[in-house]
Amino acid sequence: MSNLADERAVIAGKLAGAGVEHVVLDPRAVAPFVLVGAPEVLGGVGVGGWSVDYPVHVVAPPPGSADALVWLLDQTELVLRTLGATGATPTRYGEREAPAYELTYRRDIDNPDC
Repeated sequence: MSNLADERAVIAGKLAGAGVEHVVLDPRAVAPFVLVGAPEVLGGVGVGGWSVDYPVHVVAPPPGSADALVWLLDQTELVLRTLGATGATPTRYGEREAPAYELTYRRDIDNPDC
């Protein structure tokens, strides 16, 4: 596996270990789920690595309800408590426009060639 994929798995493991429900790495999962998504490489960190943003999508089944919002807020708070403070933006996810929150976590990833 790549260092980029390894860190994605580490983030998912921390979330699952903290009790976050339905943590997945597959974007084809059926809601509800908490997805550690595809990372965005922002640039280099010196010569030995990259600065990378990992999105965490907290997704409830569409069209959403009061119960879905409670689940979204509970899981979003648990993500924040586990991975630390960051913005949490309400949004829609996927073709079905599922109600969701998106959080982003920055990590410095080592270049295995250095």
